[in-house]
Amino acid sequence: MKSYNLAGTEIQMPDLVRTGAPGEAEHAFAVALDAANLFASQKHAVENDQHLSTTGKQAKLAPMASQLWKTIFSSAKALQGERLKIETRTAELYGIGVPTTPYQIQQDLERRTWWNAQPAANRAAFLEAISRTPEEAMLLALLRSPVPAFADLELRALREAFEALRRENDADLWALISDDQRALDWALRGMGHVVGISHGLTGITHQGVLAMLVESGDIAAAVALDYSQAEIATERRIQSAKRLAA
Repeated sequence: MKSYNLAGTEIQMPDLVRTGAPGEAEHAFAVALDAANLFASQKHAVENDQHLSTTGKQAKLAPMASQLWKTIFSSAKALQGERLKIETRTAELYGIGVPTTPYQIQQDLERRTWWNAQPAANRAAFLEAISRTPEEAMLLALLRSPVPAFADLELRALREAFEALRRENDADLWALISDDQRALDWALRGMGHVVGISHGLTGITHQGVLAMLVESGDIAAAVALDYSQAEIATERRIQSAKRLAA
């Protein structure tokens, strides 16, 4: 575990094991952490400025708090970008594609015809064997079926065998995906701490942050911060009603 200072609070983060160089996820967390610490320092200085009234202090802190949240929004969107990159690479790794030649189409059809003709006992034996020694061509033919004729357990077994084979056959891509996923999970954990502490530092609630985002039109940041579509829609209705009543 490693300790980080977050606005005077010590947070514990697990050690991040990276096989590659530090990437965008770690950077996004570090930027948000630095921004929170900067605001905490600014807030301390403003609150101890004897020349400012309470109203003056609030007025001086408001743009600083806004800047902190803008930085958090940017980091959250960067992490969302990392998540999408991982999802794209994973889809690439596990993609089943489509047959492109008449020969491939016929081969797939023959394999599916054989499968459909097998009694349940033979299917079960095949699934057990293919989990130990997977045959990619057979797995692809079955997973590509336009009208899958599988029980849920059969389909899951086929998919698991195929994905295990792909991870083995493209170990470099799988290592990259795994490395990036570990970093993303680590950074998201850190961002959770930053967001939670920043609510207290700035006095802006969870709902208040959503209001800021909807008002500015930064729905991407709202999604990145895990606000649901229902929450976003509700806040839009609230703001629309306020505009009509004004």
